Formats: sequence, structure tokens, C-alpha cells
Amino acid sequence: MKHQHMDFSWLVCDAAHLDQIKKDLVAQETQKTDDPDLVAVVTPDERLFVFEYGGGRASLFFLPEERRFLSAGREMMFGELEEQAWLSEFACWKDGREQWRVYHDHIDPDDVASFEERGRPPGNYAVIKKTLSHMQQASRDNEDHLYALAPLLSKDLTGYGAEAELPQGKLYKWDTRPRPNAVVRFIKRLMGG
Repeated sequence: MKHQHMDFSWLVCDAAHLDQIKKDLVAQETQKTDDPDLVAVVTPDERLFVFEYGGGRASLFFLPEERRFLSAGREMMFGELEEQAWLSEFACWKDGREQWRVYHDHIDPDDVASFEERGRPPGNYAVIKKTLSHMQQASRDNEDHLYALAPLLSKDLTGYGAEAELPQGKLYKWDTRPRPNAVVRFIKRLMGG
């Protein structure tokens, strides 16, 4: 996988949660379609992807308290790519708890093996990890092959692997309003607000 030259995070869940996710993110349709805060796509196979791009925005989908809140009552996967840190991550949360996580960063250029795995990632994870590990060991130029692990797992499980093009489907562009913290929003959701 080639280096992406972009920073962004995304979430993936069942498209049945579209309205609730929009409400939980305190999002609304935007008229400034060239630079929305969030881009959402509902794919033909009824998956909802919500993308948040860098450029000075906080990466909300990377924060554990946001993941806990957004995954309450549903299963959700989260992805993250950061160019400067060569950070890649893909994780699954369900009912406010992390189920599994694959994380890699390349902050130290002499240590491309900075890798963390928690839980039991599904799909073809073991094959992907084994292949990239072999490529890493055989690399003579210190190229970071493990950076591709999280995007390849995302591709395997969701059909989207951090490509430049968004998944095919119905597109929504949202802006977000200032948001109360995740605990306040969770209480409001429980109260029916």
C-alpha cells in the first residue's frame, strides 16, 4: 500500500443507525459542500460510513470516550490514518466496549515494528498480518509494511480500505455544532432527547 498523504478517521456501522448517528454527532446538512465537517455514505449493502478529515479538525473518532458513546447499543468499527505519525488503526466497539483493535505507528524511524493488537480481529486478519510481517522482515530499505495492516483489515471486513475514493453510495455532507461531552449526550439519549 502506498503512503496516503492524508489524515482522516472514519466509522462504519449498519445504515439503520444513520439518523441516530447524525443526532449523536450533533450534525446537520451543510451548504458549504466543498469543506464539510463530516462526509457520510450509505452503501448499497446498507453500511454507513462517516468520514472526518484532518486539516486542523480534532479526530473525534479516535477518542475512547467518543467511541464508547457512539457504539452504545450497536456495533461500530473505527479507522484512523495519520500521515505525520504514520499511524494506522482499525478497531471494533460494541455496546460501549472495545472488542478488538489493531494499531501501528512509525514515530521512531528506526522501529517500524511499533505494533499493538488487542482482542481477536476477525476476517482474514491472521493472513494479512503474516504476509505483511514477512514483507517487513524481508525489507532491506526499512519500508513500513505494517502501516497497511489496519487499512487492509478494514478493506477485508467493510469493503473500504482507506482509498482516496469514498465508497459508492448515497452521499451526505454534514457540519457539526459545538457538542456537549459524550457523557452529557449519552444521558440525553437515554432520556429520549
